[in-house]
Amino acid sequence: MANDKFDLNELVKQPAQQISISVNTDDPLKRESEIRLKEAEAKHLRAKELILYGLTSGIIVIVVLLCVWIIAKKSLANDEGKLALGLLTTIASALLGYITGKSAK
Repeated sequence: MANDKFDLNELVKQPAQQISISVNTDDPLKRESEIRLKEAEAKHLRAKELILYGLTSGIIVIVVLLCVWIIAKKSLANDEGKLALGLLTTIASALLGYITGKSAK
């Protein structure tokens, strides 16, 4: 078993063979540090997106409830009722476009 040596030169001389040798010279501590930084950045972006979605959803819910209240309290005959109905229609179409646009990707 000690005399069984693998000769790379013989392997390279064969025309059908291709050899690629790569050596990783990165410092393990540096690599680990980069991974931790990327994880922290991803966590920060997820928190930022969650806050943004929460605020946007809250504002939309408040506007929808306000529009429903205006429509229920007053009639659609006046300008405020028409404006509220138009705003509700716009919000509904935007949400529908967002949902269908996400699934189409």
